[in-house]
This record gives sequence, structure tokens and C-alpha cells, in this order.
Amino acid sequence: MAYSSVKRVACGYSALHYVIYEHGHNGHEKRNAVLTAINMCRKVPYEIQMNRYWRRARSNHKIQIIAIVQSFSKKEFDPKNEGDILKANQVGQQLVNEHFKGRQALVCTQIDGKKGYVHNHILINDVSMIDLKGCTKQQYYYKNIEIWTDEITQEYTILDLGEKNAEEKVTRTERAKREKGEYVYRDDIRERVLAAMKNSASEEDYFRRLSKNGIGVKKKNSPKYGEHYVYELLDFSKVPEGTKLPKHGNRSARSYKLGTLYGPEALQVEIERFNRIMKKIEEEGTFTLDISIDMPTTSVKVEKETVQPTAVTVPEISYETVSTPVEIEAEEQEIEYVSKHKKTMSAEEKATEEISVTAPVSQVEVQRAGVQLEQQVVVPFLIIDDEDDDDDEIVKEVEKYPKQKKSQENFFVKAKWKIKEKVESKQRNLSNRFRKLPFSDVSEGVDKDKDDRDLGE
Repeated sequence: MAYSSVKRVACGYSALHYVIYEHGHNGHEKRNAVLTAINMCRKVPYEIQMNRYWRRARSNHKIQIIAIVQSFSKKEFDPKNEGDILKANQVGQQLVNEHFKGRQALVCTQIDGKKGYVHNHILINDVSMIDLKGCTKQQYYYKNIEIWTDEITQEYTILDLGEKNAEEKVTRTERAKREKGEYVYRDDIRERVLAAMKNSASEEDYFRRLSKNGIGVKKKNSPKYGEHYVYELLDFSKVPEGTKLPKHGNRSARSYKLGTLYGPEALQVEIERFNRIMKKIEEEGTFTLDISIDMPTTSVKVEKETVQPTAVTVPEISYETVSTPVEIEAEEQEIEYVSKHKKTMSAEEKATEEISVTAPVSQVEVQRAGVQLEQQVVVPFLIIDDEDDDDDEIVKEVEKYPKQKKSQENFFVKAKWKIKEKVESKQRNLSNRFRKLPFSDVSEGVDKDKDDRDLGE
């Protein structure tokens, strides 16, 4: 599968100079192994021939050159074989003749790259020789160019599809950064993902481990790639100072872009392996712990170690509640106080005492009363129907209970005040509703003649 790219260039002179007139790169004597001109002659400079149509284009036509690059693997075209170099040039010519008819073009086949691959630089005049119009979007859309290139290349050689199911996929940029020893954020993601995947019991456990390792994850499904994970780097503690990172939305990587080791299938294999180990522990009581760590760049393998779990007996511990002398003394005083208090209580007070609730007394109240313990009677919350909001009923309900301290009196005053506020708010709501009634209803019983006299005056 040939690698293809496309770029629209506004300055045609610079594009032609870079491809034709520069010296060979990476120690090569020649810049171009084969150069072919389409709809142009060799004796006149190519920029002059193209400029003839650039000048005739409309004033708002800014693009002059469509620059296409076709790169072939060594399995497709051997750079040491002159016949393969000519075939690669013919692939570029056929692309221009089939999909860019009526345009001037140059097809330059080179082998002076860093890896020595055979590649084509195709420079197409964006101004048509027929109608002086530019190329359409379909013509310079890179996906279409990639498809067209593969279709034509199949006629001359067998396509090298590469390793689509490789365990680890590395781009050229990542490979170059590794050689320079620079930080690669995708390698950081790979390392954290492999560490989280190791000994994961389930997918939920795997996601929990990823979050602890500073990786966000989402599970997605697409028609082309199926189920896959999208990892995002959230922890930047390992990033060296001064390193430029992509923007927030571009710090993620899809599992099928990283390799097969980082997808759902690899996770399922690891989960099954871990479950087999746990099952073996339950049956035999011994297991082999594999602590080898697989890294994307370097692998550190440690010898396997056999671990036998030992049974540990935990002694039973009995717990007894022990009361302190202070607590015992307080309980005795409380019992003595309650017994004296009940002797002096009337029958009515004893009835109320049975339904009362003991509540803790604050330290300030205890100091005021001069006693250590005291029993309070808390009146239950009074619920009165909104339709019968009458203060007399509230007073009667309050008078049923014995008089208490000032704190309880304040409670009754507050309860009465709140209910009074409810009554007033209800009256206000009724008055507002009355105002919103139609004029015919409001005006009943009003002297209309008097209103007319007032208006006449």
C-alpha cells in the first residue's frame, strides 16, 4: 500500500525549485532519478510554461500547484532496480492522465530519502489549459488520491499491505523521536496501559487501574474497527520540563492505532490468564507468579518465582464494655434524681412523663440549674390543618402540657409565630387571587353610575 499525501501550493516557483533544481539529499548526486513532463516541452523552463496560464487565471485564483507525494515500500519497488524506478514513474503519469486531464504536470521519481524508498513528487498546474479553472475538491482530496494510487500500483506490482495487526504500531515521527531520545506521549500511554492491564480481573478492574495510572479511557464501537478503547493522558508527572505537548483534545490515542496489545482482545486474554491462576490457587494452594514487564521500547524480564501461601491463624479477641468511675457515679446520680422526681409528680405529670422524650441538656443549662443531670419534656410538633388556622386552638394545645423552663416557652412562642406567618401568607395569596379575577366578577355591587359621573367630571 503506497503512502500518499497532497498539498495545495500558492507559490508555484518555490515548489518547482524544490523538486527540480536542488541538489540530491542525503549524499545522493542526483535529485531526480527519472523526470517526466506532461503537456510541456523540455527546452523551455517549466515555470515559464506554467506561468502562461497562471497569468490568465482569475484574480481571486490563489492556488498555482497541487503537490502530490507517492511513496512505495521496498517490497513494491526496489530502489536498486532501474526497472522498478521506471514503473513507479509510470504510476505517477497514469494518475495525471486519468484524473487530471487537460493540465500541465511534472512527475519526478526520486530515491534520495532517508530510508531510500522510491517516491514520486507530482506537481500539477492548478489552472486548467482548457477552461482556466482550478481542481475540484474531489481531485485534491487525499483519500481519493490514496485509493487511485493503490488501484494503479496494483497493475505494476503486488501491494504491500503492511502489518495491520501488528502488536505495536509506531509512526515515523515517533520513531524519529525515539532515536533522538525525546519524550513521546504515546509511548507514555503504552507503558501505563500495559501496567494497568497486567493481572486485571475484569474490565471494570482494568478501568479502575487506568484511572490510578493517570489514563482516561472510553469504550467505543465503529463499523470499521469494531470495539476499541480511546485512551487520554491525564497525568503529566513524567513529562520532562520544556516538552511541548499536543492540545487538550489531541492527547489521546485509539487502541487500534497503538497496536493489538492495547485493545479489548488483548485485555480479554489477560483476564482469562488471571482467572486461570486464581482457580489454580483455590485448587492446589500454590501458583507461579509471572512478574515479567513488557514495555513498548524496552523489555525487562525477571525470573519466575514460586510462591506458596501460608495459613495464618488469627486469635479470637473478646470485647467487654468497662464503665469508668465517673460514668458509674453519673448513672447513680441520675437514678437517684429520677426516683425523687417521680415521688413528687402528680398523676397528670406522670401521664405526660410516659410520652415524653429525654433529650441531652447543654452544659450552660446544667450550670444554670445547678444539677448534673436533668430530664426534659419535649412537646411533639403540632400539625394543624391549613383550613383551621386559629390561634385559640394553638393556645389550648399548648396549655395541655405543664409549664417548662424559658427555653420551652421560647419554643411555643416561635411555633405560634410561624403558624401566624402561615395564616398571613395565606390571606395574601387569597387577596392576590381575588385581584386576578375578571373585571365582571370584581365589579359586582359597585355603583356604575357613580363611576360614570367621576369619569364625566
